Amino acid sequence: MTADQFKAGLADLRTEIAGQRAELTGQIAGQRAELMEQLAGQRAELTGQIAAQRAELTEQIAGQRAELTEQLAAQRAEFKGQIAEVAGQIAEQRAEIAEVRTEIANLDTRLSTQIADLRTEQRTDIAGVRTEVANLETRLVRWMVGTVIATATLTFAILRFLE
Repeated sequence: MTADQFKAGLADLRTEIAGQRAELTGQIAGQRAELMEQLAGQRAELTGQIAAQRAELTEQIAGQRAELTEQLAAQRAEFKGQIAEVAGQIAEQRAEIAEVRTEIANLDTRLSTQIADLRTEQRTDIAGVRTEVANLETRLVRWMVGTVIATATLTFAILRFLE
């Protein structure tokens, strides 16, 4: 093989490779266009599905939000009623406590008065008992003096009589 034949074979190979390259480039371009069309179709389909799902989810969320708002409003009204009821009960308890405090103050005053009266009564009773004891002591002393005098007189009389 000569150099010219080699160059000619190489040129043929280059031509064949260029042809194959052009053919492959065309095939790749065709496949690329097909893939781009498929992707565009799938993108459009997915975009439609996403939009439909978004609309559906938005509607569901709005419905749930409305339900929750109603439930919260009902619970809020119920809690306000319960709070008002508890506040009423607290007011009643405070009124009862005020009454009990007043009664206790009245009892304290009455008890203080009764205690003072009892102290006065006890002091009077003690003074009366002391007076009675003093009177009994005086009577006892007189009786003893009388008994001693009577005994001495009787003894003196018996001694005189015996003499």
